[in-house]
Amino acid sequence: MSQGRIRAVALCVFHHQGRILVNQAYDPVKGRHYYRPLGGGIEFGETSAVAVAREIREELGLDIQELRLLGTLENLFTYAGRPGHELVMVYDGRFADTSTYHLAELPGSESDGTPFTAVWCSAADFDEHTPLFPDGLPELLRARGLLGGRAFQPPWDGYRFAAIPIVAQDERRQLGRNPRHLAAEFGALNREGMSLNLIHSSPCHSSMPTAGLSPWSCTRRGCIGEHSV
Repeated sequence: MSQGRIRAVALCVFHHQGRILVNQAYDPVKGRHYYRPLGGGIEFGETSAVAVAREIREELGLDIQELRLLGTLENLFTYAGRPGHELVMVYDGRFADTSTYHLAELPGSESDGTPFTAVWCSAADFDEHTPLFPDGLPELLRARGLLGGRAFQPPWDGYRFAAIPIVAQDERRQLGRNPRHLAAEFGALNREGMSLNLIHSSPCHSSMPTAGLSPWSCTRRGCIGEHSV
């Protein structure tokens, strides 16, 4: 990337079941790996949506559809010791070939012919040692309900949960009784703008307290009581 030039970029995260599709790269000067969604530069005369579809076709040989603009980020960074400045249009979308989602890895090729492997990652795969770039992307995805936090842990270990009613737009649903499934279920329901009510049932162990247990409520802000999801 030449110095002194602001680059317009379009990326697509392909959110699917709590994961996004990313390419792992390496900065030789910082000695650090990082993740970044697929996409590339916007050429003169094409829209950002056309650009990201073209880039994915060139890199993976796959067609995409149902593109949805999530937001725009301004990314100032240093890579391999050189400064960069990008305006990044971030999209979500779907692969036309749904069998793509059954693949753990997708082989690809950069514009210069360099091979790479795209992988599906969840929020737990990103940390300070292997961050998700560009800057601001994790916050943008969390704000859109596409990148969760830590898995939900019930405040009293060993408890079962009763059937959980979900009410929104005259629609009623029942979730399962296993609290381990709540985090994934909550993420999907939260993206639909639903409210979540958890009602505690009898404990698995009689030695645990049962008195004074009131229902918990969960709003679109992403909390169950004081326990973040």
